[in-house]
Amino acid sequence: MSVRVLRSPEVMLPLEFFSYKRRVFLAGGIRGCPDWQNEFIEIFNKLHSEYCSSVLLINPRREGDLAKDGEDALAQIKWEKYYLDESTVKLFWFPAETLCPITLFELGKYSRMDYKLVVGCDEDYQRKFDVKVQLELERGYTHISSNLEKLANQLSYVLS
Repeated sequence: MSVRVLRSPEVMLPLEFFSYKRRVFLAGGIRGCPDWQNEFIEIFNKLHSEYCSSVLLINPRREGDLAKDGEDALAQIKWEKYYLDESTVKLFWFPAETLCPITLFELGKYSRMDYKLVVGCDEDYQRKFDVKVQLELERGYTHISSNLEKLANQLSYVLS
């Protein structure tokens, strides 16, 4: 059995969506970096199968390329905002290949609110120090996972 994944641009009816008490949005790079979301989902399934029936992972990475502007890009932005707002856990991953400016914006926004956050940075992420300091200043903690396996374990801890 695998954890249920909602992938952009798929839409889930509210009755089914809100039946998942644990809704985890996978925030992080979707352009200019490897498909870390699918890798994370595989790792989470392997290490934490006990959550398969009770957790919904929300993956904003679409199949194929997406334009940087226009109607499809607008639909993507709205999809992400809705599901990020409605997730119960916001998981952030910062890969080494890109700065992820929108993800930094989202982390800043949600770190000021009373949400469960799970945060990880690749060892070579250029702004790792900034992420650590900002989280410490805003939330008083600095637990930042350094790889996807540790991030999956951190998520499991937050879900328990």
